[in-house]
Amino acid sequence: SSLTNHKILSPLDEKLSRLLSFLTQHSDEKVIIFFLTCACVEYYSTVLQHLKLPCKGYAYEALHGKLVQKRREHAMERFRE
Repeated sequence: SSLTNHKILSPLDEKLSRLLSFLTQHSDEKVIIFFLTCACVEYYSTVLQHLKLPCKGYAYEALHGKLVQKRREHAMERFRE
């Protein structure tokens, strides 16, 4: 396996559409998305969980520093599966 980094900077009003486009283009890969704040992580995690994307098998987990350690570990375990 290999690791590829992508960086996408976008205005707020385009962020969700660009994120969805990126996820659709990389639907057969594992993806970690970084956001600037814990609140952004929670927001986009919630939005992605409620949208019906054409990407089969995606599981969305919020992972940030304000979560209890057990929940962070669970998110990383699921990513490694």
